[in-house]
This record gives sequence, structure tokens and C-alpha cells, in this order.
Amino acid sequence: MNDKTFRIYDSTLNIRSDAAPGPDFFRHDEYLVKSMKRTMKKAGYSFRQDVKVDKLIRRVHFAGSKDDVHFYAEAYPIGFKIEFYEDVVRDNKCGGRYHFDKMEKMPYLRRLKVKLILEKLATRLEIIGFRDETPVPSSRAWAFVQQERAGLIAFQGEKFYEDDRYRGYGNCTDADGKEIVEGSVKYCRNYWGELRRGFAWRHINNMWWVICGEGEVYNIASFDLFDWDPARHKRHEVRDPAARVERLLKKAVAAQQFEKAIGLRDALKRMSPEAVTV
Repeated sequence: MNDKTFRIYDSTLNIRSDAAPGPDFFRHDEYLVKSMKRTMKKAGYSFRQDVKVDKLIRRVHFAGSKDDVHFYAEAYPIGFKIEFYEDVVRDNKCGGRYHFDKMEKMPYLRRLKVKLILEKLATRLEIIGFRDETPVPSSRAWAFVQQERAGLIAFQGEKFYEDDRYRGYGNCTDADGKEIVEGSVKYCRNYWGELRRGFAWRHINNMWWVICGEGEVYNIASFDLFDWDPARHKRHEVRDPAARVERLLKKAVAAQQFEKAIGLRDALKRMSPEAVTV
């Protein structure tokens, strides 16, 4: 099957295009690479083999730049990748190519240059028959959860959230053993122990998305969800990591997951230093 798709993530363009079968380990879609090269050179980018890599693999590794925007590209049997970056040291001493969140950290005008060339490349890919599968970004929590769930359904099957077998192992019961109904109001705590109220929606295994506002969503394990009772639950709880590890240790032992229990036991020991006799 020739899967001709592409995705854009941050400053990287990932293209899926199975190369024709053959004995050469370095085989790739030559027409695709030439098309991307022509588009970039027409936009004013230099495009050459990357002299920083070994000669043996240089034929499928490329590099170039336009003004203050640089790129690195690699062709392989299942596709082609182009990664744009700024040659500036910010949070990684190895240089801009190794930064996280490259687009966010670029100056405004440089970021616009990268967006422009990505748009040109995406347009060219659609012309030659590739399909855009870039996830639609959204800052709204409900849209984000829908997008995540749609991805799981596409991978696991249309009835993924209807299959009863995924309801086992406590995946759908809260801290008090109550069944969690999708869309119901549940409480949880954030990293700092602050109480949060939101609507619970299944994620995967025992994880649930809890939507607490337009732009606030948490990925919470079922056993950390509960119905708030002011007599039992404080509005703010000082988090004790040792208590959480101890609770997980008891669950692992009860489930006879002894290898996991050993790791948790050792972690608990590190959190509780032994008394020193003087």
C-alpha cells in the first residue's frame, strides 16, 4: 500500500510515501525529493547534500538555508522529513536544531518565514497527490479532547469506547468504587493538590480527560477521581508523594504485580531515609 500523506508538527514536515521495493537500503521516493527540492529552491533556499554526515549515507541527507532560516532533511524508504530551525543557541548548547518548541521560540518574522515555506511545500504535496493529515490545533479543552478521542477511534476501531472489555480492571471506577459515567461531573486534584471540578470523558485504559474550563483539561487516572464530600475532602491537599507511592505499592501487591511492587518499594525507601544512630 502506498500511503501518501503528510503532517506538519511545530517546524517539521513529515511525509509518508512508500518507496518502490528494491535491494538498496537507501531507496526512497526520488520524485518526491526532487519536487520538494524544486519548491524550496524556487522559494530561495539552497539545497545540497549534508556534508556533516558520513559519505556512505550522504545521498539521502540534505541541508540548506535562506537568510536566517536553516533546514535539515532526510529521505528514507517510507518517506521524507524536513525540519526547519534557527542557527541560534537558546536552551540547548548544541544549537537551534535541537531546541524544543522551535516555532514558539523563534522571533516573529523568522517564524513567519518558516510558516510560509511550510505552506508552499504543503500546497505542492497536495498538487502531486498527498493528503494532509495534520491534526487541527485547538486551545479549547473540549475540542482538544474530541480530537484525541477521534485519533484513538481511528486507530482502535469505531466501537473502541463501547467495548465492555475495556471496562474491566477498574478502568471505569473512581476512588470510591463508583462507576464513572462519561460526561458526569467528577472532582480531581491538580499537581499542586488544588481541588478541580470538571466533566469526565474516557481516554485510554484507566485514564480519563477531565474538562474543567474552556482551556483547562487534565489527564487523570480513574482511581484519582471522586465525588467531593466536604466532610472528607479538603479544598487544598498538601501532596505527599510517599503516600501516593505507598498506595500504588499496595495495589501492585494485591494484583500480584510483584516486579512492579519491588520498584515501588525501592522508591518508597528512597523517600524515607533511615534514622541515623549517633
